[in-house]
Amino acid sequence: MDTPSTSENPVRNRQSRQTSEAAQALPNADIQRLEAETVEPQERSLSEISKYKARTAVENSETDSGFVMADDTGLFVDELDGFPGTVSSLFEERVGNEKLLELIEDNRSASFRCSVALLDCEDRTVEVFTGSEEGELVAPRGEEGFGYDPMFVPEGSDTTWAEDKSQKEDSSHRKEALQKMAAVLDLRA
Repeated sequence: MDTPSTSENPVRNRQSRQTSEAAQALPNADIQRLEAETVEPQERSLSEISKYKARTAVENSETDSGFVMADDTGLFVDELDGFPGTVSSLFEERVGNEKLLELIEDNRSASFRCSVALLDCEDRTVEVFTGSEEGELVAPRGEEGFGYDPMFVPEGSDTTWAEDKSQKEDSSHRKEALQKMAAVLDLRA
């Protein structure tokens, strides 16, 4: 199988976690980080953002064979019609995740969603794989994780991802998307 490469968020701890998740989902692949400059467009769709990031990574690198994988993730709050969604990282960075709770009046239902784009470098086709984890938002608890992890309690649990990181590792929005991608790649092998 050709080597999938990853193009991801520049924050190192997130990169290593994301590369590890990709390696777990694709145990027979040689996962390598593709160092390429990408700019995240402000789009309304995670799929469009991940496709753009994959295409930009290829354009800004020497890669011309194999696959390039790029992802985007967002937190979608039901009561806020999906906000912050595709601007989740920006909202957290500029305003802070605790301010999000102040915007919610009653319904704290939310979902983390992930879109993974897989670009075939030879024919430039792009496939998108998605994953979602339903849950609810609570006052921040726990020390593990990052971003909204201290506030997110997945459906069927009483603890946040920051209180029990194993539940995020076992079943997450990114893992679901990567498993869908791995199944397609296995069919091609």
